[in-house]
Amino acid sequence: MHVQTRLGTEFGCALERMVLRTPGAYASVVSDEEGDAIDYAHDPDRIDGLEVQLLGAQLGMPLFKLHSTADAQGFTDPLLMVETRTHNLVASPVRHAFVVAMLLERRANLGLALEAFSDGRDALSALLG
Repeated sequence: MHVQTRLGTEFGCALERMVLRTPGAYASVVSDEEGDAIDYAHDPDRIDGLEVQLLGAQLGMPLFKLHSTADAQGFTDPLLMVETRTHNLVASPVRHAFVVAMLLERRANLGLALEAFSDGRDALSALLG
C-alpha cells in the first residue's frame, strides 16, 4: 500500500502513521470547524484526495453535537464508528474545533484500528493544542 499526505505537515504525518499502523485502513483526515481539511493521508490507488477531504467536511456538525452531549454527561473523548457491508469509519472531535476520521475496509481489525486511531487523535490533539 502506498500512503501519501497531501501537504506533508506534522498533521499529515500523524494521519499517515495512523493509516499505516492499521491493516485495512486507507484514508484519514483532520478537518477544522468549517469543514476544511487541514491535511489528510490516503492511498491514492484506493480513494481520491477530494473524497477524503469531503469525508472530514461532512462529519463536523454531527461530531461536534456528539462532543457537546458527551461533555454534558461527563464522557470524554467520544468516538463514532459506522459499519457498512463494505467499509468502516471511525471519527471523533478533537479539541472542540476539529474532526479526525479514518476510513477502513470492512475486514480491518477494529482493535488495531481503534488503538491506532486513539494514538493518532492524541498526537493531533497535542499538535493542535
